[in-house]
Amino acid sequence: MTSSHTSSSGSRTPGARAVTVRSVRSHDADSDELGAAERLVKQSFGSEFRDGDWHHGLGGTHVFVNDHVGTLLAHAAIVSRVIRHGANALRAGYVEAVAVSPDRQGQGLGRVLMDRVESIVRAEHQLGALNAIKDAVPFYLHRGWTSWTGATGAVDPAGEVIPTDDADDRIMLLCNQIDLPIDRSSMLVCDWRLGNLW
Repeated sequence: MTSSHTSSSGSRTPGARAVTVRSVRSHDADSDELGAAERLVKQSFGSEFRDGDWHHGLGGTHVFVNDHVGTLLAHAAIVSRVIRHGANALRAGYVEAVAVSPDRQGQGLGRVLMDRVESIVRAEHQLGALNAIKDAVPFYLHRGWTSWTGATGAVDPAGEVIPTDDADDRIMLLCNQIDLPIDRSSMLVCDWRLGNLW
C-alpha cells in the first residue's frame, strides 16, 4: 500500500477506548479485512443487504474503524460516480456500505466514520451522495447533508434517461464545490449499474 492511497489516525469516542481510522483503496485492501467489512454490513442490514449491494461499494476507497486490538467496528465505502443535473455532469463521491457494529452503536463511531468519509468526499469530489435508510436521515441532516426532494433518473445502457423515483429511496447530498441545493425542478440523474441504481 502506498502512502497516497492509505492513511490512518487515532481517535477517541465518548465512553470508548481509542480507535484507529484508516482509509484504503479497494485494490490495496486486505481480502480478510474486506471480508470482515462485508460481514459487518450484512450483520447490520440483514436480508435487505444483498451480494450485489456489497459489490457497489468496491472499486473506490474504504474507511475502516478498528478498536485497540484490531477488531472492525465500523465501515463505509466511497465510490466515484457521475451524477447529472441539467447540463452539469458532476464527479460524485457516492457513499455505500455504511455500518457500525450493532453492539457498538450509540458510542460516536458513526461520527468518527463519517468525519473521514466526508473529508475524502470534499477532497476528491464535487458532490457527495448516498441513499440513506429512514432511521439514518436525521444523522445525516445534522451533519450538513440535504435531502433531495426532486425527481431522479438514471442513464440506461442505450443512453436514455429513465425515471427512478422510488418511495424507498432517500437520496442525500453533501455539497462541496458547487452551489447546491440545486433547482429541484430538474431531475437528478445517476450513471447506470446493475442492481439498485441509487
